[in-house]
Amino acid sequence: MAHMTKRDQFFHEIRKLLDDQVMFKLILSKPRPGVDARSAMVTLIEEDGVRQFKYVEKTATQHFTQVVPYVAFYAYLEEKLTHQFYYCELFSEQGNGALLQNQKGTATFIRKKGTTKVETASHNREKDYFIAEDSPFLELLGISSTNGRVFEHANRKYRQINKFVEIINSLIEGHAQTLTIADMGSGKAYLTFALYHYLTLQKGMKVELTGYEIRQELVDQCNGYAAKLGFENLKFVCANIEAVKIDAVDMVISLHACDIATDMSIFAGLQARATYMVLAPCCHKQIRKQIELRNGILKHGILLERQAEIITDAIRALVLEDHGYKTKVFEFISAEHTSKNTMIIARKHHKNDHAALEIKDIKETYGIRFHYLEKLLEIKY
Repeated sequence: MAHMTKRDQFFHEIRKLLDDQVMFKLILSKPRPGVDARSAMVTLIEEDGVRQFKYVEKTATQHFTQVVPYVAFYAYLEEKLTHQFYYCELFSEQGNGALLQNQKGTATFIRKKGTTKVETASHNREKDYFIAEDSPFLELLGISSTNGRVFEHANRKYRQINKFVEIINSLIEGHAQTLTIADMGSGKAYLTFALYHYLTLQKGMKVELTGYEIRQELVDQCNGYAAKLGFENLKFVCANIEAVKIDAVDMVISLHACDIATDMSIFAGLQARATYMVLAPCCHKQIRKQIELRNGILKHGILLERQAEIITDAIRALVLEDHGYKTKVFEFISAEHTSKNTMIIARKHHKNDHAALEIKDIKETYGIRFHYLEKLLEIKY
């Protein structure tokens, strides 16, 4: 290959890998002038026994995916490295390398030490994830690398994000294409960004999402991220949940708001006549202090704590049913990921005529004087 240019050597290597059916992956970077894309990743996928290449191109705010037939990939890659990118890293079991080009037309092909085991992925299996690993917001939030791969330490958070989006997607099935959402206690907003990304970029919905967070530094940080991503209708406001007043909204979200803050979020949703509520409660101190230890079952602290969680969330669900919602209480994600894994979802339906009686019975059974929602709603069950 002495007579070949360095660029020719690189493409000769690609041709050999293709002809020998050797698995490999590529990362394209350093965009040429006038190109919006920041980078691209090429992986080998297999569907129904047919091998193809998945090409995912990232801009500052979006990613674009294209499936390229195996036989057409060589020409496709040549075009990308001629008109869009200068650099290309190669990873395969036969060796790693990199093609480096510059604006003057000079090219260098570097062979790197080591090899990389590359496996084909099922295209169908990858579609099971609602949020792709190379989604730009994941990199910005520190969940994935610049190469579009989720960090090992962030795998649990990534699965949580996808499960959350799956729940919301199922909940709003059949809803109109516009949606207003209030996120009470948005925090670092991992799930907030994921939801906005999915609903707007993947479902094509018109969404207005406001995150309310008491820590100004997190509000400033999240607003900066939203601006960088071009998420025009995603904003964050510095406010205490107790002080937030919402005139009208389609959905209220409250994830891991501590103790009575969850009740404040429910109250805000009821006042706003929200169609949906999505709640992941955290801490249950208010009821725990009132439970009467009438037998030996709850004399152990851990059992009392668990019972307080059950009673608190059961009453929350029943209050919602008493106000015309259909509720469901379930495990959000496996307890191995987080101990705060209960979720309550509610959708406008019709009133449960027995809810008030059920709440009264629970209170009498455990000697509970009042649930904080009763105070907020100015009612007595």
